[in-house]
Amino acid sequence: MAQLNLEERFKGWKERLKINIYDLHNDVASQPSYYADVAEVAAELKSDIQLAKGNLDLVKAEVSSDVRANPDKYGLEKTTEGAILIAVTLDERVRAAEDTYAEATRKHDLMQVLVTAFEHRRSMINNEVQLYTNNYWGELQNTTPGGSEGKAALRGEKMQGIRAKRARKSEE
Repeated sequence: MAQLNLEERFKGWKERLKINIYDLHNDVASQPSYYADVAEVAAELKSDIQLAKGNLDLVKAEVSSDVRANPDKYGLEKTTEGAILIAVTLDERVRAAEDTYAEATRKHDLMQVLVTAFEHRRSMINNEVQLYTNNYWGELQNTTPGGSEGKAALRGEKMQGIRAKRARKSEE
């Protein structure tokens, strides 16, 4: 899988999980592409698991065949099924293939956690949008000390700060 380092990408995706309630329209717009990106990598990693499992089965079969053909090479006096199984399990090639399979499974499991997290993010964005459309934040402003005029002024200052920050980012 041609990619950046998976751990670096994982950190980037974790940062994208955050929801900015002052920028919901961008969070809503970006959610499908974020989810698709994470789900696509999870699918690729699932494919890696299947390839690793196939390789593990092949290596086990090759080693088992070699043990049966050359029991002396593995220090076996008798070629019973139990002895063959132990020899196959202890073989370095089998151990390496098992490690590869375990690592592929670990990476896929981590990506599945991220896929689930982006599903939760979608749900939380929906909740925030519902709060916004039901004027949740507007009702809170009228019940806080300082009255609605003071809150409107603070909101205006906050929006100016956000606009200034966006302008600085666009200049960079």
